[in-house]
Amino acid sequence: MKPNGDGTEAIGDCPLCGKGNHLYVKMLNGLWICQHCGKSGNLYSFIEMLLPSFQKSFSGTPEILLSKNRHLQPETLRSAGIGYNPQTGEYIIPAYKPDGKLQTIYTCKLINGKLSKPFCLKGFPTYLYGLEKLNADKVYLCEGIWDMLAMRELGLCAIAVPGANTFKTEWRKYFTGKSVYIVYDNDEAGRNGIKKVVGLLRNVAFEIKHIKWPAGKPSGYDVRDLYIQNGTDALGVLRCYLFDVKIEQADTKQAKNFKDSIHAILFSITQDKNLSSDERNQKCGEAVREWLQTVGTFYHTPDNDFTSAMFFNSTLKVLFLIQNDNFLSWLSDTLRVNRASKLFSFILKDIENEALSGRAKEINVSLFWAKKDGKIYLSCGQNKIVRISCNAIETVDNGTDGILFTPFTCLREWSCTAPVDPFSTLHLFRNLSTISPHARTLLKLWFISCPTDPQHKPVLVIIGPVGSGKTCIIRNILHLFGML
Repeated sequence: MKPNGDGTEAIGDCPLCGKGNHLYVKMLNGLWICQHCGKSGNLYSFIEMLLPSFQKSFSGTPEILLSKNRHLQPETLRSAGIGYNPQTGEYIIPAYKPDGKLQTIYTCKLINGKLSKPFCLKGFPTYLYGLEKLNADKVYLCEGIWDMLAMRELGLCAIAVPGANTFKTEWRKYFTGKSVYIVYDNDEAGRNGIKKVVGLLRNVAFEIKHIKWPAGKPSGYDVRDLYIQNGTDALGVLRCYLFDVKIEQADTKQAKNFKDSIHAILFSITQDKNLSSDERNQKCGEAVREWLQTVGTFYHTPDNDFTSAMFFNSTLKVLFLIQNDNFLSWLSDTLRVNRASKLFSFILKDIENEALSGRAKEINVSLFWAKKDGKIYLSCGQNKIVRISCNAIETVDNGTDGILFTPFTCLREWSCTAPVDPFSTLHLFRNLSTISPHARTLLKLWFISCPTDPQHKPVLVIIGPVGSGKTCIIRNILHLFGML
């Protein structure tokens, strides 16, 4: 893009329609419009529009050079959404909100083999790296994106501040109830930054540990240096350098109880006298949505309507239908907000919209049992699964391996403590009665092949007089296969 005569605007090609010299961008506020296709927007939408092309330009030489310079795998860099601007030679580093929306952009540049420190693009706020992947109870808080990516190559959940002294008070909510391991650099700024974060998180985190670098490590030494020197053994070495921060037991209980944490956030919003009633309700809805994204995952079925909106609570290991009374009761109790209140309706609307957005995951919910990658999964109550493979039979949490059952499509909790006849204990067919002496044996043989594709199963014919239970067993069979 090139500035116009007085420097108030920049003119260039529109990346949407491709028309040359028809995209006008205001230099002062970032507002833009294409005089050919008519599309327009602000600075955020402009960067979001360009980001895919930057990410495409990252492949090839820019990716190879950055990978070599940072000692990080190319796929690790790509997973962070890093792009490259071929016109300026700058690397483009996006930072996202927990819901996956773009929040800010950092840029840096390789000059004579040395990478400059990333700085925030003008017009964007300073923000954390990696919040869109904050999905674990234990999180490593790093200083800078490159340390964060090194931690991720070790299989850890990691978030990064852009600088040692940049942690903001409003970021505390993302770490509520979590075990936080602060691994800043070995320098004065890093040590001061650790003290700041410890002070801010002491009353909200479940557990805090911070790094104490041993004597002899050079100034500026960081966890990426540790990773470069030790490879996959770096994690074991790192854990030797972590020391506990004492947290009072009362604070620990409060932090662990996520009900109290979100209640405190809502209380602070409702006490803000500078906001109108609707503004407070809207901010409460946004706060609850962001908080839910830290304790679970939103889903919807391919139907993508309000009846298909779901939320998986990773603590309870339960997949809720959002419109179901169980979820509404849990949410009301957790937030301490009356279900009949206007505030609750604002919150619920925000949650439903998030579950149906493009950011939520689309799934086909499993019914009673499922199969995947050579394993069989049998529901066992609303939050457990029995996973059966050729190597083991084990009980795992609902949601393991991406297999999810709702409370209404799972078998009641069961356990196998001795050899039993499932046809006499399985509640779906417990009352089955047959006239033919070999009918039950045939039915057993037919169900032994249950994990196979229903289209390749032998034909099963059920006959009998009125009231003999034909309809019941057929409905149960279809239900078991998820066809009813």
